[in-house]
Amino acid sequence: MNLRSMGLPAIVLAVAMFGYPLVGNLVSLLEIDSRVLSIPFRVLVIVLSLWLLVSCRRMHLTRTRIALLLIWLAYTIRLAHDMMVARIEGADYALQFFLAGCVLPAMAVFTADEFQQERFARVAFALTVAGCAATLLGSLLGRFGEADLTTTTGRLSTVALNPVSLGHLAVSCVIVGLVICTRARGASRVAVSSGVVLALSCLVMTGSKGPALALIICLAIWAASKGAIWKLILFGLPTLMFVVFAPVSPLAARFAGLGEDVSTLDRLVILRDSINQAAESPLFGSAFVELNSGLYPHNLFLDAVLAFGIPLAIVFAVLVGIATVRSLRCLQTGTELLGLLFIQSLIGGMLSGAMFAATSFWCLLALLLGPGLRKKWPDARLGDQSNI
Repeated sequence: MNLRSMGLPAIVLAVAMFGYPLVGNLVSLLEIDSRVLSIPFRVLVIVLSLWLLVSCRRMHLTRTRIALLLIWLAYTIRLAHDMMVARIEGADYALQFFLAGCVLPAMAVFTADEFQQERFARVAFALTVAGCAATLLGSLLGRFGEADLTTTTGRLSTVALNPVSLGHLAVSCVIVGLVICTRARGASRVAVSSGVVLALSCLVMTGSKGPALALIICLAIWAASKGAIWKLILFGLPTLMFVVFAPVSPLAARFAGLGEDVSTLDRLVILRDSINQAAESPLFGSAFVELNSGLYPHNLFLDAVLAFGIPLAIVFAVLVGIATVRSLRCLQTGTELLGLLFIQSLIGGMLSGAMFAATSFWCLLALLLGPGLRKKWPDARLGDQSNI
């Protein structure tokens, strides 16, 4: 049985990237112990990833992927040191999440011969729409209790997921849905468009600036790559302006009070303290978090400097630069979804990401650092079962 030809790498990729937000929202919606669903889900991702690695018996290793393995090893050593030697709170969870939730599914991606966009898009859209729907339903039913920031800040959140995570889930849903719509027809396009509208509603209610910015940049880059800036201006810009600046939108209030936003000011303090901490140990790093606050610096590049020092952080930055160039090339081929989602994950990582929890970023980075991608996606529709 050829697992690669069956599209299992694409399915594992979609499940690893978008399965946990759905599980977190279902936990909040059903008001159950998170371990009831989260542990089986993590086990499922681990089993699927290991199945791919063992069954395929071949990984497409390149020099860039070997360098990526070195980065993962360095970060694993840092987390293990902070857990066993420095005794930093949360290091044990970060190590478990990083290895099981990021490294293992990303290594499973190494077995893929190409990016099977249509299979990935189907699973990803179903998961993200379900996640957004569970969020809105839970908010409507008042199932999020004291952990729901809507009652105090007007921003939608759940017990398991903060507004930023929910915002990026919604943005991913919009991006995947729009790419599917370019190839869908009739009732399928109407159904997918309805899911996109639902995701936009979720984004508005989260009031998250970073995800909104990521959506604007991704759509602008996509439109420019297709020579359709006028379509973006004519149709997309009014919609985005409403999403961001409508009086009923939490996003409007946050943009209006940007200079007084507490979370933004706190983020700046963490960044300043992280830079000072990095300057004290520039060669080998100091910890996986900023030690004054005990929080990660909310920037993947600064995170890397803190974790393993400037030399390896430069290697990491070079790998990200290579992947960014390749993601932009994807926009000219039939793998534009890979490019757009990587750009979104990179923007999210620069504004609010943590290396130990950046599942989407690591998986997409691993795929982009592979030996090559198919440059042609046939005129696929939602009902097409072809192997991309």
